[in-house]
Amino acid sequence: MIRNDLDAEASSARPEGRGGRGLLPPFLLACAFASLYAATWSGCYFHDGEPLAAAFESGYRGHYHLTYLPAADAILRALSVFGSVTPETALEVLSVLSAAATVGLCAVLARRATGKAGVALLSAGVGGLTAALWFQAGIVEVHGFSAAAASAGALLAYSALLRPALSVPAATFVAMLGHLSCVLLAPAFLALGIAGAAARGRRVPLVECAAAAVLTGAAVFGARTLVGGTIGGHWREGFAPILGWLGRVVSEAPSEPGYLARRLWQEFVLGWGLLVLAPFALAGVRSGASLWRAALFAASALPIAWLVAVAPPGRGQYTVILLPFAVLGFAGVVSRLPLPRGILAPGLILLQLGLSYPTRSEWGADPDRRWAASLPERAPGATLLLCNSRERRRRAAQALAGTEATPVAADVFLGQGVDGVEGHIEGYLGAGRRVYLDSDLFRPDSPWRRFVLELESRLSLSPQQGGPVVEVLAAPGERR
Repeated sequence: MIRNDLDAEASSARPEGRGGRGLLPPFLLACAFASLYAATWSGCYFHDGEPLAAAFESGYRGHYHLTYLPAADAILRALSVFGSVTPETALEVLSVLSAAATVGLCAVLARRATGKAGVALLSAGVGGLTAALWFQAGIVEVHGFSAAAASAGALLAYSALLRPALSVPAATFVAMLGHLSCVLLAPAFLALGIAGAAARGRRVPLVECAAAAVLTGAAVFGARTLVGGTIGGHWREGFAPILGWLGRVVSEAPSEPGYLARRLWQEFVLGWGLLVLAPFALAGVRSGASLWRAALFAASALPIAWLVAVAPPGRGQYTVILLPFAVLGFAGVVSRLPLPRGILAPGLILLQLGLSYPTRSEWGADPDRRWAASLPERAPGATLLLCNSRERRRRAAQALAGTEATPVAADVFLGQGVDGVEGHIEGYLGAGRRVYLDSDLFRPDSPWRRFVLELESRLSLSPQQGGPVVEVLAAPGERR
């Protein structure tokens, strides 16, 4: 059998490899991925990205995912030293740095768990090229940040500095500060803590596992209490909205087997690429203790798989918190491949790139670019453009820069009601300006559809109707 040369430089390394020199390669790997993510930035918001951006721009810093907006604020302040920076830019930089940090932390974790630096870097690199993490790195959303929080928690759970009774609740608490869904990782953190102790030759007694479970429950309660106190002034506020959201997810989730199968295929096979092989690392598990740890990992993966299947809208938003564990599993698979380094490393990277890039390109496609590119010709002069989303408004503002046009996102007018918006539009028309409505406002899935249909009934959408004239702008070749 041909020897796997990826392990040659670390064949005698201990699993808990520490030290400054050991951190340099993961840091450089993270820097490389930060450059990749920045160069391939999608330039769009997704799902909760718009309300998060609106909250951040308005000065709001409290959120259910407690450290997300404060982290963006720290980046905004740091970048402002070099010049004027918009809040939007800070959120974009946070997404890029969070995903890159996820790659670096996964490399450190895999290095400490396996003692094989080459395998660790390769496995983390494959993880960084998953469509799931790559997409989350290129949008304004919280899930790239949650991946970094989960990776930091995994590294803390495996740490030699704390016993599992302390490292597991600490890991859960830290991860939940990044995203509350990381509470589902508590069993996996426990398995990782036990595995770390076993790698250092120490057996974890059952009473310590029980203590870890109790203290983890206290950490969960503490995180929720902290969130509640921050966003609502009372600890209960950290529970009710989350429980209500989970209730809606359960009650409104499609239950057709075909739908669930498609979601799992999209999220784990298309979204992960080669990392879908990670569970095969368990094929070599033989001892009872290792089987128990594998069962704990599965106990964490199953509820997340369920959440992925039923919670909208997908594209890696919940699978990315599993990446540190998937990277560990993939490292175990790679270690058994009988190929030399010169073939294995580039082969796996190129294969993962070929599997992931088409999905990442499809997920990160910018449907607003063609619409925005048509605006200078179709909406010239002094105009008011009411846009369906903040992303459409941002695109319109870029396309109409240097003109007297005023693109406005629909959520700005929501508090004014239909009467207020009608008066605003009539004021623009009376001043000789033109008014346009974004065609996406009329889409069935637009949150403003009912609002704009009521507004439409009061305004004329063509000169022949004799009222204020408002035109609807669709992308070239599209019809409302």
